[in-house]
Amino acid sequence: MKTYGNARPMLIIRAKGPATKHGSIPLKDLLLLGKGIQTAIQRVARVLVGQGDSGRPGKPPKDVASSCLLEVIALNRGSFELALDLPRDQLPIAHLGMEAINKLLDGLEAIQEGNGPMPAGFDKGVLHSLKDIGADIGKGIDAVEIESRLQSVARRFALNKEVKSLIAKRIQGPVAALRSIEGRLLMADFGHAKEKCRIHPPAGQPIVCSFDESLEDTVYEHLRQYVRITGETQEDATTGRISSINITDIEPVIIENQEVGTFSAEEFWERKSLEQLAKEQEISPIADLDDIWGKGADLWEDNDDFDAFIAGTKGIPDGLA
Repeated sequence: MKTYGNARPMLIIRAKGPATKHGSIPLKDLLLLGKGIQTAIQRVARVLVGQGDSGRPGKPPKDVASSCLLEVIALNRGSFELALDLPRDQLPIAHLGMEAINKLLDGLEAIQEGNGPMPAGFDKGVLHSLKDIGADIGKGIDAVEIESRLQSVARRFALNKEVKSLIAKRIQGPVAALRSIEGRLLMADFGHAKEKCRIHPPAGQPIVCSFDESLEDTVYEHLRQYVRITGETQEDATTGRISSINITDIEPVIIENQEVGTFSAEEFWERKSLEQLAKEQEISPIADLDDIWGKGADLWEDNDDFDAFIAGTKGIPDGLA
């Protein structure tokens, strides 16, 4: 890889094909390519920080936007080469951007290798951004090559027609991927053959979680606390919303400027009114029943699953389940 001044770029993007044979590229294709790369990295970062849907409208969080902002440091002739970097004066806070670049390459490799789960950092929104990067493949561009040297060994991946087709197949079906989500852990069911709980992210709908017996004590310990869970997710093929997550790890999270400690024995078993619980969890009264109609319908597979949940909660003290 070339060096550019005193810096070695974190990313090199090469467009190859008849449209670039003179070392040039149509402006519209360049803008589409640049937007696709930037969006893909930002969406990976949004998944890594626990957002439920990386493709949802709106500006990314400030930490994502500042950590993942790419800069063009060179345009090179040949097949057409675009050198990109994160702002060097922001590297102390750009660790999220560097992690997102590495996870993007992990996901591209997983897509090429087979039908297994996607790595951490991927959801349907990220896949759509990869599809956008390859939008001009077959229209004068044969492949888009992505190279990174964030690690000691260069990593290179070619997005071509074959990979574009594999990405489309991933989008059409449920997306299974490892990811981390932050939120408050509630509604645990220990009495059913398939243990379940729910995590309530700061924004978006609660997500149904499953876990095996080895995590029962850990789930019990962290009930009603703000945590980060990691596991394999399943997404709805139509909406892209996470429908469930199978937990493989749980860790407590300390919220900045807010104390999130463990409960004392007295606090844990303290009976609280609905008004007190609503105030603690910052839940406001419902103004329109249409806002909640049908919510929770997908928390149980069928009536038998729901009945088993009810039966399992009968022996649990009030306020714990």
